[in-house]
Amino acid sequence: MARYEFVKTEIYNDGWFMSLPTDERMAFIYLITNPSMRPSGMFPLGLNVWAFFVGVSLERIAEIRQRFEQEGKIRYDVTHGILWLVNYMRHNPNAKNENSQHAALNDVQQFRNC
Repeated sequence: MARYEFVKTEIYNDGWFMSLPTDERMAFIYLITNPSMRPSGMFPLGLNVWAFFVGVSLERIAEIRQRFEQEGKIRYDVTHGILWLVNYMRHNPNAKNENSQHAALNDVQQFRNC
């Protein structure tokens, strides 16, 4: 069964997003649409996988991760390889759904040590 992730088209008018170089825009789009996304916005992600799908070096993806963290867009647990897209639930149209909220709480429980 197909799974869909929603992308608000307003992202293309967002000043922060518009200021990003092309590889950083691609990196962010990958984060919000990747197949491992969980209802909480937390998901396991190896930096090598992220770099592969964006088409950049591991060193470059590390720079992008650092920028996104400094700007408050993500948090990344290097030890466990867990990424949290900070505002994912705010922009997800399904976030108010009771099942999504329950699943997000389960994610928090699962990843609580990260």
